[in-house]
Amino acid sequence: MNIFIDVRLCSYGYQGVKTYIENILPYLLNSEHTFYIAGYEDYIKKFENVKNVKLIKFEAPIHSLKEQILGWKIKRKFGRLINVYFFPYPAVPVAFLNCNFVVKLHDITPFKFWYYYNPAKVLLGLLITKIISLKAKKIIAVSENTKNDLVRLFGIAKEKINVIYDGVSEIFRILPKEEIEEFKKRNNLKKFVLYVGNREKTKNLFRLIKAVEILKSNSYDLELVIVGRKFKKYDKNDKKVLNYGNWIKIFYDISEEDLVKFYNACEVYVQPSLNEGFGLPIVEAMKCGCCIVLSDIPVFREITENKGLYFNSYSVKDIVIKIKQVLDDREFREKLISEYLKISTKFSWENTAKFIIGNCFL
Repeated sequence: MNIFIDVRLCSYGYQGVKTYIENILPYLLNSEHTFYIAGYEDYIKKFENVKNVKLIKFEAPIHSLKEQILGWKIKRKFGRLINVYFFPYPAVPVAFLNCNFVVKLHDITPFKFWYYYNPAKVLLGLLITKIISLKAKKIIAVSENTKNDLVRLFGIAKEKINVIYDGVSEIFRILPKEEIEEFKKRNNLKKFVLYVGNREKTKNLFRLIKAVEILKSNSYDLELVIVGRKFKKYDKNDKKVLNYGNWIKIFYDISEEDLVKFYNACEVYVQPSLNEGFGLPIVEAMKCGCCIVLSDIPVFREITENKGLYFNSYSVKDIVIKIKQVLDDREFREKLISEYLKISTKFSWENTAKFIIGNCFL
């Protein structure tokens, strides 16, 4: 079978999509299929010597006029050869809407919490996602929660949607204590609560900040460490965050190796999101033996098999109570970590790729 994969987003801005593509590709390319990899030349040229790969230059931003023009040109040139088109993000040029295509949809957070976003962009995104969802032959949803949201919002047939969890790299693991102590010393870190991700309003970061502030006022000597990418749109929020005090530290654009160390070094990892499609940092944290406290939303219960510690994401008081619980009760903490480690074994990029090949490339 000849399979087209759009990898344009590996070249700019979308770290989550890039992580997904780069981790599943080695397993996909190890299959019996032939892959037409489409993207920016600087990125796709690294596959030029792979036996079952053909390269397609597709240098156009998503949702652009140039994308539409190049889409028609690619279809005219390669359309007779390709059996399945795979788009790991809801950006499908019009030329391919009547083709046999598979699309991955992560979540519908902007549609559920539209008042936190640009209304015009949300409306356009809603329209594009609905058209793509209805036209797709198969949809990959990252969780049962996302699948249910798609069925409810767009009226898509359940049979059309395959739930395929994201994986996690083998680099995420428990590290030796000596290595972690050296890392903390080098970065001037004390005991800290960790959050990994962007600073969108739906991430609920300011309630977490207030919770840690209350803990500090109750003699818990803690810092809050935030790890994420540096984006101009977050500059205003980041300044507001740092104004709370020097007990908050933000680390931008760190390496994957250092991210593993942050997970290993934290006292507790907290994910206070109001909504998510999946929650990759949670899986990474579980792999690293973190003690994790989560907002009580359906997808987090799904990922952690209802065995985690959850709080009301709108209640600062409840966040405080749950963090205190894992800091004060050592026995409970160790049992929780043990459960998380068991759950984490089901997540791997190899499994993700196998499910895609077995369920979507038909």
